[in-house]
Amino acid sequence: MQLKPREAEAFLASPDPAIRAVLLFGPDAGQARERADHLTRLVAGGLDDPFRVAPLRREALLESPARLHDEAAALSLIGGRRVLRLALTDVGKALATLLADYVAAPAPGDSLVLVEAGDLAREDALRQAFEAAANAVALPCYADEGEALARFARRTLGEQRVAAEDAAIDYLLQHVGGDRALVRAELDKLALYAGRDGRLALADVEALISDALEQDLQALAFAVADGALAAVDRDYQRCLRSGTSPVGVARAVLRHFQRLHGYAVQLEPGGDPQRLFERLRPKPFWKQLPALRRQLQAWSAGRLAEAMRRLDEAEAGCKQTDMPAAALVGQTLLTVALAGRGRPGRWAQPPPMPAQSRRKSSGHLEEPHH
Repeated sequence: MQLKPREAEAFLASPDPAIRAVLLFGPDAGQARERADHLTRLVAGGLDDPFRVAPLRREALLESPARLHDEAAALSLIGGRRVLRLALTDVGKALATLLADYVAAPAPGDSLVLVEAGDLAREDALRQAFEAAANAVALPCYADEGEALARFARRTLGEQRVAAEDAAIDYLLQHVGGDRALVRAELDKLALYAGRDGRLALADVEALISDALEQDLQALAFAVADGALAAVDRDYQRCLRSGTSPVGVARAVLRHFQRLHGYAVQLEPGGDPQRLFERLRPKPFWKQLPALRRQLQAWSAGRLAEAMRRLDEAEAGCKQTDMPAAALVGQTLLTVALAGRGRPGRWAQPPPMPAQSRRKSSGHLEEPHH
């Protein structure tokens, strides 16, 4: 059975008992884990019951393909449905075939099999097998946005009996991004600070949330505007490792270019950026002034607008195409950074991504040789 993203919450609130297997796929690994944990609690009553929750190992299944059917048919010694969990970084053809055969056959028992499979293309055989099966569900896990992410934050805090001002929620989401695991980690920290029946104000969140992510994103945005290719590679990898989604990266860099564009349209031709900075309210942070001055001298308003268009298209492409999101955003960052190093009006093409990077969606950027 195929579920659309908007149908996911209804399924998670009340999953059909006839469903015997769920494939959790998509770029947001944090959300996939959150949802797998949620379904495990609903079906097995918790995450740590050794009689009702059992991990499946890739190597064990490949060594003994019948093991999946045997585990699914096994009964809990204390009664109730069992949950079998399999988390994969690379499904592989052999295991995909094994899982596809499992969901195509009659269920051997009432156990629920949960498979976290990472990002899968629309034509992926495993995804198609789960979508076609009557007793299985393919559940997409894409980064939350806007009000959906705000509802998740309020619900998570509410589970710990903590309330929060709307402004506090907005600030948190603007600075952490859309990855569920990262957002939950910050929410848990805030709930611990507020205490049971506590309330979080904007000032609390401003003082407490980690600013490391914001600093990484800011460093990346400045590196792109400066055309510093090696720094773009390094900082992009750091952002991805910290849990920021490629969409979150694209948005952060886009915000910086929007800021530069706002400055550029106020700057007279040949004008001194320093005079502009002195009359701005609030003034830019003094440590950023040399870099901002340098970037305004390198970028015209028109070229900044083109950079903004490309970054916006990269974000849209992550949501609307089957291209690997990390690679798509990485290529766009390189294109924009190269434009910052080129002659006015020139948009250089980045070198092709290495084949391995395209397959793994690592987003790794190779600095070109000149």
